Amino acid sequence: LNIKQDLVRNPVNTFTQRASGLDKQSVDKNRFILQLTNETVRKNDADEGINILYRSGILKITSDENIGAIYIYDSQGRLVHSAHSVNFTEYTHRVSLRGGIFLIQVRTISGKLKVEKINGLSITLSALTRFSSYPTDMDNFINK
Repeated sequence: LNIKQDLVRNPVNTFTQRASGLDKQSVDKNRFILQLTNETVRKNDADEGINILYRSGILKITSDENIGAIYIYDSQGRLVHSAHSVNFTEYTHRVSLRGGIFLIQVRTISGKLKVEKINGLSITLSALTRFSSYPTDMDNFINK
């Protein structure tokens, strides 16, 4: 029959088997072949169109459709900021995220979801002025 089926997209395979004799010659050991292909893993398209930027205490989120809700959690799972019923394609808000890793969860009104990990440490203007005369030190500071 040579039927091929992508088990990721359609994990159910049904078939009809005719009754056969009880002797071992009626068993087809090669009836099924499982073939694994080396395909590139595709990125989840669900979060396409949602962009999250956090810099110097300002959180900016843009989306190709209206934003429904925003949640920010610290590394211990505590909710540190939330916004509900945003209903705009852009959200800008001053948020103090200091000293740690945070998860930002954005859900659009249609249910599209994006979760992004950010570092609450951001370079401020005072940190930049300390390195203004030492460009190589600034490069080391940024790359750490």
